[in-house]
Amino acid sequence: MQKPCRILALDGGGVHVLGQVVMLSRIFAKYPGLFDRIDVFAGTSAGALLALALAEKGELGLAIFSPSRIASMFQRSYSYKVWPSEGVTAAKYTNRAMEQFLSDEFGTLTVATMERQVFVPAFKLSREPSVTGAPPGRWHPRFFTNIGDESQSDLVKDVALRTTAAPTYFPIYQNYIDGGVTANNPSALVLTHCKEKGYALAQSSVLSLSGGCQPGSITEENAKWGAYQWMSPIVDLLIDSNMYTANALCRELLGERYCRYELALPENVPLDGVDQLETVLKAAQEANLQPVYDWIEKNWM
Repeated sequence: MQKPCRILALDGGGVHVLGQVVMLSRIFAKYPGLFDRIDVFAGTSAGALLALALAEKGELGLAIFSPSRIASMFQRSYSYKVWPSEGVTAAKYTNRAMEQFLSDEFGTLTVATMERQVFVPAFKLSREPSVTGAPPGRWHPRFFTNIGDESQSDLVKDVALRTTAAPTYFPIYQNYIDGGVTANNPSALVLTHCKEKGYALAQSSVLSLSGGCQPGSITEENAKWGAYQWMSPIVDLLIDSNMYTANALCRELLGERYCRYELALPENVPLDGVDQLETVLKAAQEANLQPVYDWIEKNWM
């Protein structure tokens, strides 16, 4: 008999992860024991850092994402300091600080040996050639997970650095870039993967959390933009656009068993908006989570 599956899915969003931390702290405080009812922790990019921390450390995983620690991960790269270019000629940030953070928290832990089930997407920029000497194969998405019979020996810290390698923000890591290129909202992908591994779709449910959303738009007066003008908004635009697809698929597949909550922010907060962390914090503290509470009581309690 197939079994039901409760999935917590966390969007990518850079500093917006603080919003997810605060909202989950509120949710777990209101419903003691709810954490242990969750079967799978899925996350993309910064959301993956949080999902991995929860999967290994339990609710204590929330505590490692303080505003100061989040801000410390955004350390300017040497190239950017010498030739400031907003990510046009060099990544804005080095990943050394984040790598140290991940080494401190996860050490040599592998995905296969994690305490709870996880799912993390990333995007690989080439495929190993099928024949020695042949050119590399095409780029493709990859998923790192220990769900079902999966037994991946990848280090957790490597998986985290792969899925957070946002183009123009952080450098490519091990030939991978940010999982947001594939699915910034991982809900649909993790749901279908769980179905493949024996979970019953008809009994599965997903709580999907975005750490912050703000209206994005480009007016028609910019119709003649070229590569240089598109350089700044294109990453955010592509990441936002694939979230609509995930939402539509999950609503069609799950109906009321899919809960999507997007934290509304009063102003634009970019992925690296470390000077606006207080804005994210306050928005999450004051957010009306009653729709989420109602859904949890109906589907997860």
